[in-house]
Amino acid sequence: MRAALFLAAGFALALFLSGCEQLLSGFGGTGGGSFVSGTSVTLSGHLLNWPGGTGTLYNVHSEPAEIGQTNPMTGPIQNDGSFTLTLTYPPSWNPYDYPDDCNGAVQVSDTSVGMTTLNLQVKDAQGNIVGSAQERNTPSADPAVGNKWIAYVFVEGDLSIHGTCNLGTKSEVHLDLKTGWNAVVIEITAVSTSGGVTTASAIKEYPATSEDGFHWYYDAW
Repeated sequence: MRAALFLAAGFALALFLSGCEQLLSGFGGTGGGSFVSGTSVTLSGHLLNWPGGTGTLYNVHSEPAEIGQTNPMTGPIQNDGSFTLTLTYPPSWNPYDYPDDCNGAVQVSDTSVGMTTLNLQVKDAQGNIVGSAQERNTPSADPAVGNKWIAYVFVEGDLSIHGTCNLGTKSEVHLDLKTGWNAVVIEITAVSTSGGVTTASAIKEYPATSEDGFHWYYDAW
């Protein structure tokens, strides 16, 4: 298993960890069912911090010019920051594989099941990439204990992941994913500081059973 199930390309949501894409460790938490399910899910909300003007919210893994994707997922952003984005089945995404970097500490029920994650970025009215979007419990994207955000995960079949992996960042793993989209909370449980840079040293991930306490934020680059 990779030193994370979701590696850099998976979560630009890793803004929490250092302000740029990083490797994130797998899942963890208490199990239970996600409030999101199915192969077609519509997200809607209001981007806080939005400066005004229209734009486009898009998944970086569905940019045709980048990876030849034929089923892009994009949604309009209105002048007030409100948006709607429909998540569908991503047939041409490259699924993650499961090399056993954790020395068997994390058990994956079926390594043939394709899995990938949503990674949302923002373009302005002229088509320039201007930032990212994330659903989290704090206005700040800086790493701190108790910071949480919601990741949207797609699996091509039911998938169970259990165990504990420690590859620089400790990750507790205990999750059952259902076919289609799943909402997962990523929570920072410990941080460390080196050379003036603070990063997450431990995280846990578990099913998001509601969106209570979470808001969508626009982070300008």
